[in-house]
Amino acid sequence: MLREPALPATVGDESGKILHFLRGERDRGCGGAEPEGYEDAVAYAIGRYERGLSHYVAALERIGFAEKGEALDVGSGAGHWCFAFLKRGRRAVGIDRSPAFVELAARIAREIGLADRVSFRTERAEEAQLPAGAFDCAWSHSVLMYTDQEAVLRNVADALAKGGGFYCGYTGEGSRLHTLQVSLAGETELLSSRLNTFLDSHLHRCGVFKPGNLTRMLRLEDLLRACAVFGMEYVGRPQVQDGRPEYLGLPATFDFVVRKLRDRDKAKSQLLRGEAIEKTWLEDLDRIARSGCPGLVCDVCRAVDPDPAEEEERRQVYARALILAGRADSEERWRIFEDAACPLPDHIMGLYWHARGDHAAALGAYRNMPREHPDRAFLQGACLLQMKRFGWARRVFSEAIERGCGAPREWIGLVAAHHFGDKRDAAAAAFRGFVESRRKAGVPEAVIEMELARLDAGRASQ
Repeated sequence: MLREPALPATVGDESGKILHFLRGERDRGCGGAEPEGYEDAVAYAIGRYERGLSHYVAALERIGFAEKGEALDVGSGAGHWCFAFLKRGRRAVGIDRSPAFVELAARIAREIGLADRVSFRTERAEEAQLPAGAFDCAWSHSVLMYTDQEAVLRNVADALAKGGGFYCGYTGEGSRLHTLQVSLAGETELLSSRLNTFLDSHLHRCGVFKPGNLTRMLRLEDLLRACAVFGMEYVGRPQVQDGRPEYLGLPATFDFVVRKLRDRDKAKSQLLRGEAIEKTWLEDLDRIARSGCPGLVCDVCRAVDPDPAEEEERRQVYARALILAGRADSEERWRIFEDAACPLPDHIMGLYWHARGDHAAALGAYRNMPREHPDRAFLQGACLLQMKRFGWARRVFSEAIERGCGAPREWIGLVAAHHFGDKRDAAAAAFRGFVESRRKAGVPEAVIEMELARLDAGRASQ
């Protein structure tokens, strides 16, 4: 499916006409139903179209989607991917949760005479009503990490025809860290928001679902496993995503293509029969939940009678999936989590109390976890931050770093403990310590020195 970039000379580029229209919208300072949101959408769109539609045509060519018939854009924004697709494709549908972006994209379509071949709809990707098997290809660029990925991937798999491809561009941990570095020299409120997003994303990776927060930071292997669960198999990595591919040796942005080869319920049917997919049945369930599909695991665990020899282990897998799916307060709560006769391990009970917002109970459970558990320090520190016990949180994160357990999340936890405790200089020093720590991960000295210089320059400009 993947091809080398090749942009035919016959392909026109209406970017100039679109930019003229957008600058007129900006200069008029007026919008549609949501004036402020519309102005933000126009500002974003100008940046996209300054890059040129030919850039996105070439990206679609490399992905292998340039000559498909029907396309779906999940998170269509300013419509640039759809308009690029229509250079050779037949029809496109764009869905976006922002009415302002949908209105702007529709206006651009009318401006360049494509309104009869593309439609834009205000819908959440998780709930979009899409015709089954109607699309030859679909894409989601820099959107999936802000959604309920399980629901979106299920919806995409349903909408694709057999053999149809799905392209995803995703923002990883490195990009989040880079934005934190930039934010250290900016507004306190923005830095606070980005610190919370980073820490909440890592809490999710540990197993804590926080209501209202959908920002995710899954890894490539997690996303590919989730796609496979819904019948979409890996094809390749076209590497056409916007943004830097890594930051201090950590994935910043990455992309991939999968193709729908099986019915999206085949894996679920296999699990309901008690059959393994990759390893053992229980290991598969746990890995699938951690890879972003906990709802499916909950459904399977509820429906299957456990083997008596596996009943306790299955209960633990089920409990972790319920927490990750945001179902810890369901009808299963008392039977699974609060049955005194069958207590769950401290780790799982800590996740349960943490997800319910009882940070004191969660902290007590985490402190009883084995000291060698890799998540113990981070989970304790995250609880302490939410309890505003910033001095204690600093000690927990600092001790973990001194023991050699300082992954990026512990370093950023230390940054947060200083920042939220109104110690901005100490927060910047902690981030500098994180950058310097990347030597142990094999990051070249020249790269580290360059990022340290940028960090210092940013602080000096304040």
